[in-house]
Amino acid sequence: TLAVHSARGLMAMDRGGTSDPFVVVSFPGLKHRKTAVQYKTLNPTWNETFVFELPFPTSNDKDGPPVEWGIDDEREVCLELY
Repeated sequence: TLAVHSARGLMAMDRGGTSDPFVVVSFPGLKHRKTAVQYKTLNPTWNETFVFELPFPTSNDKDGPPVEWGIDDEREVCLELY
C-alpha cells in the first residue's frame, strides 16, 4: 500500500501563479496509478492510497529491493510505503 499525502511549495506552472499538480505512482512491470488533479494550488493535499501486488519481497524483508522516489525541485513531498 502506498499513501500519497501532500506536497508543499511546488513551483508555479500556470500563468496565474499556481499549478494543477498530480502524482503518478509506478513500480517496474506494474500498471501505473495517478492521483486526482488538485487545481490551482502550490500546496496540494491528496490523501489517496494505492494498493499494488508486488512481485518481489515486501519492505519487511531485508532482501527486498529499495523503494525510490524523487522530485525535481527539492520541495517537500510526503509519501508512505507500508
